Amino acid sequence: MILLAVETSTLTASVAVVDENTVLSASSVRVGSVYAEQLPVMIDRVLSDAALPVDRVEGFALSIGPGSYTGLRVGLSVVKGLAFAAGKPVVAVPTLDALAASVPFCGFPVCTMLDARRNEVYAAQYRTSEGLPERLTPFQVTALVPLLRMITRPTVFVGTGAVVSRRQIVETLGASARFLPEEMAFPHAVPVAILGLQALQRGEVASLYDLEPLYLRRAEFVMKKTGSEQ
Repeated sequence: MILLAVETSTLTASVAVVDENTVLSASSVRVGSVYAEQLPVMIDRVLSDAALPVDRVEGFALSIGPGSYTGLRVGLSVVKGLAFAAGKPVVAVPTLDALAASVPFCGFPVCTMLDARRNEVYAAQYRTSEGLPERLTPFQVTALVPLLRMITRPTVFVGTGAVVSRRQIVETLGASARFLPEEMAFPHAVPVAILGLQALQRGEVASLYDLEPLYLRRAEFVMKKTGSEQ
């Protein structure tokens, strides 16, 4: 099966086309807040690099959040439009699951963290020792201190929240805190595609009419009518 995956939960967007065995093409670009202009161009470029017309795509995978309100909305709209026009299935992949999938076969627990601003993070903990991530805790939006109090073993931290909070994590956990390189902090479409293929094989297809981003909390502009997103 050929699957196209889109990841738009942060200020870095990515697109990937994969089949069951190979990443056929992938691209990642720091887009800021101009997703609406750049995402369709990225999709066209990735399909062109893979020498695939869009009608060869047999399914779509979408990073569903938590993350940037604007980014998730744009990604969802674009993928819904492509899937509706092509009559192909869509699967929704939680962004924190995709982050954990970027650390396969890890001998330590993995804590995925995305910066949620306002001194909070979106977080979940995983076991990835068998390859694919097994979620150990619910998704949550939380201040850092309560999250770190739950961690009693050496743990690998990954994500933009880990980058922003690294100093405090180290001060609290010391040598028990392990980190990936900062360039791996942003979620990417390739793990989204890998988890998406698994979900499609299990028949976990999303409804185009009911599918909504996973926010965990309402966007600031909804709550305050002003201010920045997330």
